[in-house]
Amino acid sequence: MSSKANENLTGPWAWLRKVRLSGKSALALEIVLVALAYALAVYIRVQPILEIGPYFTSDDPLFHYRLTKYLIENGKLPEKDFMTWFPWGTHGTGLFVENVFPVFHYYLAAFLYKALLSLGMNFDLFVFCSYLPAFFGPISCVIVYLIGRIVWNKYVGVFAAFFLSLNTGYLSRTIGGFFRHEQFAVPFILATVLFFILSVKEDSELKTSVYASIAGLLLGVSAGLWKGFRFLVGGISLFLFFLIITGKLNKKLTFSATVTLIVGLAFTLILPHEANYILKPDALVALSSIVSSMTYLLLEKEEYIKRVLASLVAGAVFFLILWYLVGTFFTGRIMYVLSPFREEKPGDVTITVAEHVGGLFLSRNVGIALLLSIPGFYLVLKSRKMFEVFLAWLTVLSFYFMVNMPSRITVLFSPFITLIASVTFSLAIDKFKDGWRITWLLFDRQMKKKKLRMKLKRPNFGPLKFPSFMLIVLLLSLLVNGVQGYEVSATYHEGLSPYRLDGGEWVSACRWLKDNSSRLDIIMSWWDYGYLIQTYGERTTLIDGATTNFSLIREVATAFMSSEEEAWKFCNKFNVSYVVVDMYRELSVGTNYPLVSGVWIPMAFISKKISSTSFGEVSKYIRIERDRIYPTQLAYETTIFRFAIATDSLRFFKLVYKTEPYPVFVFKVVRPE
Repeated sequence: MSSKANENLTGPWAWLRKVRLSGKSALALEIVLVALAYALAVYIRVQPILEIGPYFTSDDPLFHYRLTKYLIENGKLPEKDFMTWFPWGTHGTGLFVENVFPVFHYYLAAFLYKALLSLGMNFDLFVFCSYLPAFFGPISCVIVYLIGRIVWNKYVGVFAAFFLSLNTGYLSRTIGGFFRHEQFAVPFILATVLFFILSVKEDSELKTSVYASIAGLLLGVSAGLWKGFRFLVGGISLFLFFLIITGKLNKKLTFSATVTLIVGLAFTLILPHEANYILKPDALVALSSIVSSMTYLLLEKEEYIKRVLASLVAGAVFFLILWYLVGTFFTGRIMYVLSPFREEKPGDVTITVAEHVGGLFLSRNVGIALLLSIPGFYLVLKSRKMFEVFLAWLTVLSFYFMVNMPSRITVLFSPFITLIASVTFSLAIDKFKDGWRITWLLFDRQMKKKKLRMKLKRPNFGPLKFPSFMLIVLLLSLLVNGVQGYEVSATYHEGLSPYRLDGGEWVSACRWLKDNSSRLDIIMSWWDYGYLIQTYGERTTLIDGATTNFSLIREVATAFMSSEEEAWKFCNKFNVSYVVVDMYRELSVGTNYPLVSGVWIPMAFISKKISSTSFGEVSKYIRIERDRIYPTQLAYETTIFRFAIATDSLRFFKLVYKTEPYPVFVFKVVRPE
């Protein structure tokens, strides 16, 4: 630009012309922005703790806290946990593994806790476990930045980091107090994706091998943290089949995928809870995809159609032979993730769990990201670049699983949808840069004309109008997402008093049990409250939130929905000393519409007293007259209803403790002297 042009610029325009970031300054700004995204994510997630103090979001974190505490105090996990599922207990780290949980998050949490203690930070373990998800979960923001930067550009990476930090779908399972598997597992799953991509992009064979091996190890660690790792095993396997069909498979990607899958699957053999995973259908599909890929490469001189068909047939034959010899079927919750066509069968425990309820989850959790991802998907399909398509495929696959089980899988879907949505932001940046370049190009041309030179005081920013509008819309959507995330975080603690260490009616009831019962006493409650009783009351329960023994859950449900005498016989069968009932959650006592809803409905469904949870079936137990609700005669005959409406006339149970205003009742089983 000429000096006369520079002189003719007034106000901020001359300064704007000189603004340019490059090299180290641009990289430094990226690092600062990503660090800010992480800090913002942490800040939002610790808000409930700062508001009410350390707490847990639900009953599940109590179980994980109890086992982490056991590990720290004893140096190992229990080989058998006798505080639950009396009289059988559950397996801890033994080799018979049907009902064993992933265990790596206990070791990881214990390691981090001891590391802080060694640095002189004397946290109480409950406080530490409450804060940990808020600090560990946001690590995914850094990883999606790296993935976005490597696959697309720095704009995608930075925007994805901020988008994920504020995304309510991801926040819901990584908020402070949510001490479970997911906040540990998702960063490791994303790191697996990152190193898998790096292994294919690397030119050096040595680095390719190293990165692919790291990806496999990270996949194995993910398996030790959460069963959600199976999503990535299936994602990579099916992507290999896709590349075979489209004729895009190459040697390097086949090598990287083979190393990643083989190392990851081999790692599962040493995990107690996944020792037989290699026999599962999805693991066999992974091995079959490797066989198909190898066949495809070996037949490189054959015609395309013959090559593809031979490869697919080889993989199919390999799968069928292995599955016939040693294969097993999908069972339980995995089927609920895989199949959207689920029938409500009477007595099915799984579908009564709120987290297992399917349905499209287009709420504020993912709605904004889905809308912004539409242009992103278009650009990915238009470019047809391998890893852009790969990430789009993982997004679609995780969306499918999320629809089937939204509460649990949204945390896995969120990082991928934010990456695709961030491609839209990159498009807006590119359009803005083009508009900026055109603006100054036109300005320079106009300055060369004498008639315009004296009249021209500033550039014509017309080419920037639409790109600026796009950027404003995207930034506003990010702001809205942030406001929603903050609102969710700020109100998350409401109704969570049972999971606070410093109070709440449930804590009071459990402490009463601890002070007034024997350590040998067995406690009966609905499965939702087993972890509370085990952790705060330090007493053994029949069932809990693990929902591993469906037959015992059905027996407990039947006892609650049967006559008082039948319930008493059941208690004697299992030597139960106390029964704990949450009147608010089980019978809606204390609400404007008692008895209409509550856990008693799943109890009736599981015990097969009703064939569905529709009002037509529920009306067997309640009737509504003139806006008032009355129990039917059938309801009067059930133990759970008698606990609420005939407390003083019970024959086989005696109310020994109750809390107010939130009604938790403790009944002692009456036995003859």
